Amino acid sequence: SGGWLNYGQWHHRGDVYLNGEAFYEKEQLSEITETKNTWYCQTDKDVTTLWANFGQANPNRELAEINVRESLFMPEVSGLKYITINGFHFMHAAANWAPPVLELQTGAVGPRMGKCWIIEDCTVAHARCVGIILGHAPGIDYSDIDAYGDHIVRHNVIRKCGQAGIAGQKGATRSLIHGNLIEDTNYRREFGGWETAAIKFHNSVDTVISANLIRGVFHQEQGAFGIWIDFGNQGTRITRNIIYNTEAATVFLEMNHGPTLVDNNILIGQSVRSNSEATVFAHNLFVDCGYEYSADTKRRSEYFKPHTTQSVGRKTGTAQDEKWFNNLFIRKGLNRVKTASGYESDYNVFLEGAQKSAFGDTHSVVESGATGFAVKDTPLGAVVSFSVNAPMAQVKGPRVNGELVGIFSTVGQTIEDRDGNALCVDVDINEKIYAPPMPGPLADFKKGLNRIEWRFESPR
Repeated sequence: SGGWLNYGQWHHRGDVYLNGEAFYEKEQLSEITETKNTWYCQTDKDVTTLWANFGQANPNRELAEINVRESLFMPEVSGLKYITINGFHFMHAAANWAPPVLELQTGAVGPRMGKCWIIEDCTVAHARCVGIILGHAPGIDYSDIDAYGDHIVRHNVIRKCGQAGIAGQKGATRSLIHGNLIEDTNYRREFGGWETAAIKFHNSVDTVISANLIRGVFHQEQGAFGIWIDFGNQGTRITRNIIYNTEAATVFLEMNHGPTLVDNNILIGQSVRSNSEATVFAHNLFVDCGYEYSADTKRRSEYFKPHTTQSVGRKTGTAQDEKWFNNLFIRKGLNRVKTASGYESDYNVFLEGAQKSAFGDTHSVVESGATGFAVKDTPLGAVVSFSVNAPMAQVKGPRVNGELVGIFSTVGQTIEDRDGNALCVDVDINEKIYAPPMPGPLADFKKGLNRIEWRFESPR
């Protein structure tokens, strides 16, 4: 498998489907006799024999399928440029588990370390492991940031993939991941480990993950994060996403040295988990979503000359320079966060039992009233609603920008775009201008009921 696959290793890459939906593989033939929608296989050097329990369905009259292709759209050679994939349905890929450090990471769809691909308006479903792979491939000079990456992955529906919806090592550099619906990752809980997430990237630089709806990420034991930014990522921006129903953290920032900007997101349940530094949290709505930090002093991850992939050094995962400005917390706050060098928190609002930090929040507001928070699924979207009676307008927060947060000492840069221009968080989750800045992800918060809707928007 290549590593970090911690349970379910006995499973095959193959799968059986009826009318497009996948069955569950069983380890023993006897296990399928009593349970419909299951399958089992035996193989030798010449023959593979399959058994499947179709229940009352007749596989000769309905659409019964097996998968045979490792990847459905992926070049045979590395480094192809300027390719657009638009409007396809990709289903039933048989790609293997795709951890980092493999020479070639495969998935249902991917550019094989190409450059300037657009993958849009597609459906990617029932990939055995990864749906869209932006990962390792041979023949690429990873120290040359202009040689690869710079992709746009937007307006896709990605569902029921076994390992991840979108993943990869290095290949997401300078890429935009925008407006995708990613749901039911590892829904069968058949196999998994430390690579299971809706979105997971390693060693990417200046990647933007924006306006995605992520829901349903599952596990038996480990993994199951919404967005997982893992090991040596720099200049990441996570903005305007809605994440809920993850069996582990909504966002996991693992071994990064920043800067990471997390703004205008709605993060529901579990926690934000981190052993990174130099993260700026601004204008987010955290619901039942605390902050968990655990230092990692046994490993060292890379950091780079700003806006390049030229390594400057390596460092342990040590708490420093985390900042929280203009956020809205419901039921869980920052009271369990231990202060560290460079930590700042202020101009936040804490509601319905959420408590402020012990090291800051001088100008923050704490209110105990109920919010009636709710999130409702729609077939291709979600509706978030909650009531606010706190005096939001009295929290006169600053504009969150490079001047406010300053230069982060490890990487020698502030929050910046790919061209080195300082960022300013000046629009909300709906791209309305903050005038003036308000706590949370809405520029037009009103007293009483507030409603935010995410709807999948096809470009066609």
